[in-house]
Amino acid sequence: FEEQNIHTASADGELMLTILASYAQEESLSVSENMKWRIKKNFEDGKPWSGFVLGYRCENGQYVIVPEEAEVVRRIYREYLDGLGATAIMKGLNDDGIRTRTGKPWRIGGILKVLKNYNYTGNLILQKTYSENHLTKRKMINCGEQPQYHVEGAHEAIIDLATWEAVQEEIHRRAEYYTAKKPSAGTYTFTGLIRCSVCGKKYRRKTTASGIIWVCTTYNTHGKKACASKAIPEPILTVLAEKNARRGQITAVTVEQNNRLIFTFADGSECCEVWQDRSRSESWTEEMRAEVGKKTRERMKKDA
Repeated sequence: FEEQNIHTASADGELMLTILASYAQEESLSVSENMKWRIKKNFEDGKPWSGFVLGYRCENGQYVIVPEEAEVVRRIYREYLDGLGATAIMKGLNDDGIRTRTGKPWRIGGILKVLKNYNYTGNLILQKTYSENHLTKRKMINCGEQPQYHVEGAHEAIIDLATWEAVQEEIHRRAEYYTAKKPSAGTYTFTGLIRCSVCGKKYRRKTTASGIIWVCTTYNTHGKKACASKAIPEPILTVLAEKNARRGQITAVTVEQNNRLIFTFADGSECCEVWQDRSRSESWTEEMRAEVGKKTRERMKKDA
């Protein structure tokens, strides 16, 4: 504004500003169109747009395998087909000190992204996304609005096509199975009330072989190394909540170390309760006892 001596309060200044803005917008459009042309030309030549893929480096427009990263990719595919889920694979990699390409701990989303990446077969599907326009620059999923390019044998494969297809079928099978079996999400008495004092995350309800418990979401997803909190049996929570019900509505429950529960009430008052761990025998259900007894009898019969 100082260089061009533009005063927005004047009519001449407003006119000049409008003209300059129009020039800038046309320049932005021109740059965008040139960039689109270059990207499209690379796609037509079978060159990938991004080289940021675990297991590969992009050199001269082609993927080149990075051996140590490729082995991590193969491990993820192998363990998934062996029956492990994304959470178990994630925990295994993090426990072994294996990090992502950016040096960060693995997350579930990263595992699934590797399992679904078609590039590992040595083939490419290019222009799966596109920019909405040169103004918003919002990335859009290509559902037929733009042409796509399928390049076979574009680079050396880390995972053979049959294995990749088997993984996609297994992903689909598990998704259908757990969607069918999973009950509709419900709201329970303690939903949203319980918070972990170790990591700050909320507790969630979980059904286990020994009964229903409430467990920290960090601990449940990433294990004890990420959060050294303890799971609380729902019957214990229920008893303690009913014990203090006369004090008013419970608005929060903070889980502290050494089995301490801090109940916060609507009037701002607090109450501390200490709960006892269940004995090992109390944690066993009748089904668990019957299964152990059956295995014991079978082992004794085999030894005899």
